[in-house]
Amino acid sequence: MDECCKSPKGRSPASRRQACPECGVAGIAVGEPTIAHHLSTPASWTPSAARHFFCASPTCDTVYFGDDGSRITRDRLHTRVGIKDDDGASLLCYCFKLSRADFEGDASLHRFVEDRTRAGECSCETSNPSGRCCLKDLPRT
Repeated sequence: MDECCKSPKGRSPASRRQACPECGVAGIAVGEPTIAHHLSTPASWTPSAARHFFCASPTCDTVYFGDDGSRITRDRLHTRVGIKDDDGASLLCYCFKLSRADFEGDASLHRFVEDRTRAGECSCETSNPSGRCCLKDLPRT
């Protein structure tokens, strides 16, 4: 698998999670390059936090937040966040631009994504708003 789909080593699980200031759900650590990749106007963003996190709560408007309480909401992104926009057009695999509807219509796509990921052709770390591997989000066949 590509490096982006391997578990990080040397970090304690506690250092990779923090409660979202809006909804209280534990967010997972995400890098600044990932956030900048999804912002509508990345040049206007000046990071103020030491660490940043992704909020995966479907009902929360916050997508990214900092350990200083700063927040980035959906309206500041050019990317639709699939976990927060649960419809057929929502992307589940950002690397290959595959939506929920694509997977419902073609069971072979899961294998395609696995194969491409093994070949090192994914870019989940920046393409996926969560900064994590897309494979865990794909439906099982």
